[in-house]
Amino acid sequence: MKYAVVISDGMADAPIEALNGKTPMEFANTPCMDSLSLKSEIGTVKNVPDTLPPGSDTAILSIFGCDPVKYYSGRSPLEAAGSGVILKENEVSFRVNMVALSEEESDFNEKIIYSHSGDNIEGEDSIALMKSLLEDEAFLNMTRELNMRFSLNPSFRHIGIAADIEVPENGFVPPHDILGSRIGTYVNAPDDKVSKIQRRIMEHAYEVLNVHPVNAKRRKEGKKAANSLWFWGAGRGIQLPDFEKNYGKQGAVITAVPLVEGIAALSGMKSIKVEGATGEINTNYAGKVCAALDALRNGADVAVVHIEAPDECSHMGDMESKIKAIELVDSEVVCPLAQGLAELGDFRLLVLPDHPTLLSTRTHDGTPVPYMLYDSTQNLSDGLKFSESDAKNGKFFAQGHMLIREFLSE
Repeated sequence: MKYAVVISDGMADAPIEALNGKTPMEFANTPCMDSLSLKSEIGTVKNVPDTLPPGSDTAILSIFGCDPVKYYSGRSPLEAAGSGVILKENEVSFRVNMVALSEEESDFNEKIIYSHSGDNIEGEDSIALMKSLLEDEAFLNMTRELNMRFSLNPSFRHIGIAADIEVPENGFVPPHDILGSRIGTYVNAPDDKVSKIQRRIMEHAYEVLNVHPVNAKRRKEGKKAANSLWFWGAGRGIQLPDFEKNYGKQGAVITAVPLVEGIAALSGMKSIKVEGATGEINTNYAGKVCAALDALRNGADVAVVHIEAPDECSHMGDMESKIKAIELVDSEVVCPLAQGLAELGDFRLLVLPDHPTLLSTRTHDGTPVPYMLYDSTQNLSDGLKFSESDAKNGKFFAQGHMLIREFLSE
């Protein structure tokens, strides 16, 4: 028996009037998932405990079988691990987003946050902007106050690692939670020493980045400038239970997101890089599916394919793109993956979002999500469709980390 999991990040949503009261998941044309659901167990799973913030960090811990209440210490230590950075006991990591702020206002507090991802900045442009900061003496002097170094990634997601400081109890909110808002309320709210220094760093970063040639080029291309930084998700290093020891199965993970790579690494699972894989709707879907099937042919028992696109489309408030992203998950991931699994023999396939990402708020939600569990050896159908509304009538996992145990049970 081979096992595959497809995580369609942020796919779940609420009913939308413009879609005749349907959710994007219900409105999308998904013939493959519709067909599989006729023989699948359909239910809901609560991946985000009520006591923790909703997001992929807490939710994917659950999907991988780790109780977030026990193991969650912040988002950035997980992402740091995905970049190969293992924190020392005296270190605290931060997620450092490149963000896009409005340019008209002279007062930093009055600026509006337009994009949590610097309008999807990636590759060498993102690296070049960060390197310009690391060559700026004023910027370096501020970071030295926190004994901070940086791990750079070819995307909007960077990591800052500080030594010999306390973890801020009320640090900066996730930037995707305040899109369209003026930032003053949020950048001045934390009252601890660390956050005050980071607030100065963020303002100085704006002064440097806003006039950088990379951003001048982006404006000519009709894109927003990736013109500041945003610190959030602070935490100390953690250890996660070993996936293979827990379940007796070797796992492989295919994703373009450092957070997911980090959870995989800390769980002892192999993370497979795929050329052309991104966290956007233009990702290399075929490459991800091929990597998953190759891993299963070459010794892995479980392959996890993570697709970020529905989540990012939701953060942008782009309903049409979210629907398209869900349809691509169906046609370019679930369909060829199921066909490839069938050629390998008996298999089980689990498809689910990690959490809802609501178009109405452009941010995450912690309510239960639908799941579909297909087994090629038996008909598990209870007459339910793979949708938010139907799934509420199926089996319910109140603790998300228990679903993988049932999925992998012989």
